Order: sequence, then structure tokens, then C-alpha cells
Amino acid sequence: MMLRSAGVTDASSRLVLVERLLEEIMRYEVRKILLGPPFTVGIILAYFILKGRETASLITILNAKYYGMDDTRIKKLL
Repeated sequence: MMLRSAGVTDASSRLVLVERLLEEIMRYEVRKILLGPPFTVGIILAYFILKGRETASLITILNAKYYGMDDTRIKKLL
């Protein structure tokens, strides 16, 4: 299995790795949709996916600033 070959043994580290992997797959699929035919519903869906991720990132940054986290820790959260 890929997770074992990555050398990740801790359960929370495995979850983070799976989350990053799924995020990368989503980015790849969104890019593929955006490069496809321009008059499909996929373009609208890709837009909403990208805007949702952008909004989540902004909320994370604003909450981190509100609670006084430093910039390096905020970058790790994104």
C-alpha cells in the first residue's frame, strides 16, 4: 500500500497524507475540466470548487490571525 511505502505510521499523519492526496487529485481534475470544452456544466462546477477552497483558506487565515498565530504556523495550516 502507498501509505506504508511512504513511511507514515501514525494514524493522524496518515489522515493528513490522505487528505493531501485527495486535494491533489481534486486539483488535477479541476484543471482537466477547465482545459476542456468551454460550454459545459463542468466549468461552473470547477469554479465553485475553486471558490469554495479559496473561501476556506481565507477563513482559516482570518481565524488564525484572530487567535494570534504566527505566519509560519498559518502556512502549515494551508
